[in-house]
Amino acid sequence: MPLPRLEDWLARPAARQRASKLLDEQPLIRGSLVCSQLTCGKPRCRCTRGEKHTAWYLSVRHEGKRRMICVPAALLPLVQRCVKNHHILEETLDLVSRDVLDAFLNARPKR
Repeated sequence: MPLPRLEDWLARPAARQRASKLLDEQPLIRGSLVCSQLTCGKPRCRCTRGEKHTAWYLSVRHEGKRRMICVPAALLPLVQRCVKNHHILEETLDLVSRDVLDAFLNARPKR
């Protein structure tokens, strides 16, 4: 039986193109943003009255260890976009993978 061409397995070329475009044109960070509400300890600060300070952290795995990296307010929109781009890429790759798996299962000889 001849092998099927890989191109025949790709039911959603638009998803492949979207993934490729994301990789080529958009910055990505694999991680999560975490918002922490903190008190600073100064006796006259607003945080002692319940208005806590907000700090954003990027949670990533780096060199095999989980790291929490403080994200300055000025960089928060960029980091949010990078994390979102990675989530979009993962969803898109899941679509492509499902299509190829379905095609593979359909191409196998029937028992």
